[in-house]
Order: sequence, then structure tokens, then C-alpha cells
Amino acid sequence: MTQWFQRMIHRLEAGLTTISQKNHILILGWSNRSPIIVKEIFQSEGRIPLFLRKTKATRLKLVLLSEQTPMEVQQLLQDTFVQNWRFSGLIFRSGNHLKLAHLERVATMDAAVIVLPSAREDAGLDSTVDGGTFKSLLTIGNWAKRESRRPPLAVAEILDHRKSDIAQVAYGGPLEIIPSDLYLSRLMAQILRHPGSSEVFSELLSEDIGNELYLKDSGTLIGQPFSHTFGALKTAIPIGIVSQGPQGFFCTLVPEPDHILCENDKVVVIAEDDIKSQLSEVDELKPIGPLRPPIQSTEKKLRNILILGWNRRVPLILNEFECYSRGKTTLTVLSRTPLEARLERQSHMGLDFKSVQVSHILGDYTSTTELKTYQPGSFDAIVLVASDWSDTDALTDARTILGYLVLMELLDKHRVSRPAILVELLDASNQDLFSQENCEVIVSPLIVSHFLSQVALRRELNTVFENLFCPEGAEVTIVPATSILGSTLTTSLEQVQEILFGQGGISLGFRIHEKRQIKTVLNPPRKQEFQLEINDKIIILFR
Repeated sequence: MTQWFQRMIHRLEAGLTTISQKNHILILGWSNRSPIIVKEIFQSEGRIPLFLRKTKATRLKLVLLSEQTPMEVQQLLQDTFVQNWRFSGLIFRSGNHLKLAHLERVATMDAAVIVLPSAREDAGLDSTVDGGTFKSLLTIGNWAKRESRRPPLAVAEILDHRKSDIAQVAYGGPLEIIPSDLYLSRLMAQILRHPGSSEVFSELLSEDIGNELYLKDSGTLIGQPFSHTFGALKTAIPIGIVSQGPQGFFCTLVPEPDHILCENDKVVVIAEDDIKSQLSEVDELKPIGPLRPPIQSTEKKLRNILILGWNRRVPLILNEFECYSRGKTTLTVLSRTPLEARLERQSHMGLDFKSVQVSHILGDYTSTTELKTYQPGSFDAIVLVASDWSDTDALTDARTILGYLVLMELLDKHRVSRPAILVELLDASNQDLFSQENCEVIVSPLIVSHFLSQVALRRELNTVFENLFCPEGAEVTIVPATSILGSTLTTSLEQVQEILFGQGGISLGFRIHEKRQIKTVLNPPRKQEFQLEINDKIIILFR
């Protein structure tokens, strides 16, 4: 009896027993995305009630399957979140998500949604990238066919967007794909073109900072023009519409003001709280005087860009400027990665650059002498990407930080005009090491985790992200207040929107100078007046 009891205790501690849950959220595998996904889901107070109603669940249950033991995972979560972490509603099981027996252990077929984050990016061959994700999708898909069941909704990260169709074929069920290589490269290009937009995206994508993206039923606005949504939403900013067609969901951001809302349309809004941002009686927004000519985006003119480091997404970043470029742009890539490997990767992706000139240089950007040779101060923008040849996130960030310090020393010593600087990190805890005044920072695993967690709770949001991060979609721009308001700088969000009415833009907020810092203010009270200064800017979502 004692031996049996000890074996049972061991199985429980090792997470080898089968769960009996239904309508749970299942995360398959452990990576640098997993802790943030767990945190984001539990913090999504505005999305959880609707998710529970849709899945007919009484309370949120999250199940995590990883090859680590439950005790190891709990410790990793505690180390990540620092504060006392409560594990209520979180179930741990040990296992490999590539094995059917282990998938049965976590009641995979009874889950409401399955989340498949990718493992840490590396410089592996294209033929092996995403292999584990595809095998898991195929295993679950075939399992569902054998039992004549519909598999649960799956939200899967793909490191190579060209393989998205393969994932659809492998699964054969409801599937939302997060092509992280595409989303991240487009995000980085947009931040470079519109300095300051990284703070806007950080707030919109995070559940614990200010405003987020939500979807509202059209309700009483069915049959009404989109322009009426501005008056019907008192504490939120309507920015678009999500509709459903034969091929699935599709999103239109910044639609025409006279676009008529249909029965199944959802209104995309920016709000601090999903519950408080309810539709009310319509108070139609009117334009001020005669419509002006469309306001042109005042994006930063980038003609000479330096990229320090190399990873598998760099060719996509180069391609983004190929798509955006309206004139000759030169991109210089300085990295220790062999030139042959870079050119092979570029060729394998079928990229042919005509509007941009790409120059590959073999070198070490952490060397002051070597970096000085290329005169970094002469560039319009500099990007430090997270190199993919290091074994750990810590080593990768350590090298990025060293490169940043070398770069700043050169720029300060020669007193040149400072180019726009964008830094990519892998560990959010390193973000505080960088000054907001000197550069903009993105933490790529953190951003991908935001995508995965939000789409898991509301799958329609993926089509919003697709529209937001593509060259043909709407774009967050930051323009001088004087270009919209002229010399009258006392204004409110509502007044700015009245000026933009019908001109292909929606006002999101302001970038204001406050106590020697620049503060981003998204979705302030509609009628609150701001006394802007001549250097302050307005944040606009342009079509």
C-alpha cells in the first residue's frame, strides 16, 4: 500500500495523470512565449466573460503541456512574474505535444482552443522550421477524423509564413495562423517609418497597459453608416469593421464614413475596457466646414538604413522597404553571419529587390573600431536585430546591448545628428536598460505572445492584425499637430476627428511633451481639451 501510494504521489507531482476538463484553453509546449501567454490570458478580464459564454464554460481553465515537470514550470512562471503568482485555474501536465498519448493526457479534443507557440527561433534550415507545429496539427487533425469529431479551434504560430497553407491542410479544422515572421518584420518597418509608434503598438497589444483592441456587435447600428459609430461609442474609438464571408473573417480598417453596417458585422474599437465601451444612442459626428484635401502622412523619409545583426526575418524587413519605398533606399546589413548564408536565405525566399539597394557586409558591430569605419551617424535609421546564432535569449540580448553601447559611444563622441534607432530584444526584463529618448525597443517574443493570447480568446482579432501589419492596410502615423490644426493648438480628440472626418483618417490620441518627456495619450476623454505645444503630435490611423 505504501509503495502504491508513493508511486501515485510521484505521478501526480510529475504531471502524468489524465485530466478530465472540457472547454479549457490548452497551451502545447514551453517556449519564451509561454509565460506571457499565461499571464495575458488571465489578465484579459474584458475578454474572458464573452469567451466563457461562447464556449459554455463556467470558469476559465488553462492547461499547459510541457516536457518540464509542473514544479519546474511553476518556478519558471514565478521567476518571470516576480510577484506572488496564484496558480488557481492553471493545470500543469508533463508530456511531449508531438505524441498522441500525451495529447490525450490533456483532453486535447475537449479543449475550447489550442494554442501552439513556436520554440525559440534559430538559424535552422527552412525545411525543418515549424516541423513540430505541423506534426502536432496533423496528429490532432487525424485523431479528429478517426473519431468523426470536429477538432477544436487551434491558434498556431508559424515562423515561416510561406507554409501557412500547409498548416491548414495538416489540421483540417478551424485554425488561426500567427505568421510571426511577417507580423514582426512589418511592425519593425512601420516603427522605423513612424517614430514613436512603438509605444502605440505596445499599449494596443498588451492587456495590462491602457487601451486594447476589442470587437463590438453592431446592435442598434445595423443598417446605419459607419460614421454613426463615433457618436454611439462614448468611451471608445471605432476604427474598423470585421465581417464574415465564405472564406472566413475579413477586416476593413478606416472604412468610408458612409459604409453601411450589416447584421453580422463587428465594430473594431480601441478602449480601456470591453464592458464599459457599450454602444449608446447615436449622436452623429459632423465634419467642420467644407472637407479639406486628404491629409498626407508625414512619414520619416528613410534613404539610408543600417541593420546590425542577422536573423531569418531580416530579408522580410528588407522586403518591407521594397514595398513601401517611393524612392531609392539603401539598406546596409552588417553581421558576422557569412555572406553566402545571407544571400542563400534571400534567394530561397524568392526576393528580388528593385526599389531598394541592399549591401551585405561581413563584420562585428560590437567592435568600436569596426563599426566606426561605416560612420553610423550618416544613416537615417539604425536597427539592432536579435541575432539567431546564440544559444539563449540571455546571450542574444547581451550581444545586442553591447552593440547598442558601442553605437551610442560613437554617436555621442562625434556629436552627429542622431539617427532613429530601433532595438529588438528577446527578454522583456532588459527593456528598462534603454532610454526612451535615445531609441525605440520591441521585445519580439512578448509581441508574439500578445497575438497568440488575444486571438485565442477572440479569433476575429487575427484579421485585424493582418490588416494592421500589411503594406496595403491601414497604418498608424504620427503627424505634427500644426499640420492638422494650424496655429490653433487648443483642441480635443473629438475636434480633431471632426477635421479628419471623411479624409481617410481616425484620430487615436496625442504625443505630448510633458516634464521633458514625451507622453503617449491614447483614447483620452472625447471632449477633454489639450493645450498642445508646437512640437506635439497627433496619432492618426490612416487608410
